[in-house]
Amino acid sequence: MKTLFFKLSDLYDEEMTETEEDDSEWSCDNPDVQPLGGNLFRVLGPISLTPFGPLGPGLTLGQIIEAEPVSTGVWRYVRTHFKPAVRSWRVSCEQDALNRPDISQDLQLLRELNCEWEWSVGNITIQTVSMEGEPLLSEVERIVDRLSQKLQQAR
Repeated sequence: MKTLFFKLSDLYDEEMTETEEDDSEWSCDNPDVQPLGGNLFRVLGPISLTPFGPLGPGLTLGQIIEAEPVSTGVWRYVRTHFKPAVRSWRVSCEQDALNRPDISQDLQLLRELNCEWEWSVGNITIQTVSMEGEPLLSEVERIVDRLSQKLQQAR
């Protein structure tokens, strides 16, 4: 899939109310999705569906969507089949701290544990879908706590 095409009205049942009617057309190039067969795809990383980034509608990590082919490499979003519970943490952080080796190492560990993170407006937002193994979730929480402590000490 090279492009995911949709209208904001496609998301009415999921994230918008009918009073926010908007038939704007949007597309997302090179979405991070895994084909599951047929017209189903698993979202492997958060996808912002508008230029508003995390403040606008989006697809979350682990979500399974249905899409139909429009042309070669272009798919139209149809609906969401499954939306997992997502755990989120927000840690205050200046952007230059991301270059510190100890911070980037912790962020890399989080990615290895199937977490996604992004820096925006003075914060790192870390997300992961609900995990079946409590020890794995405990490990994520331990790394987030350690990261938070390191960033507080650096201020």
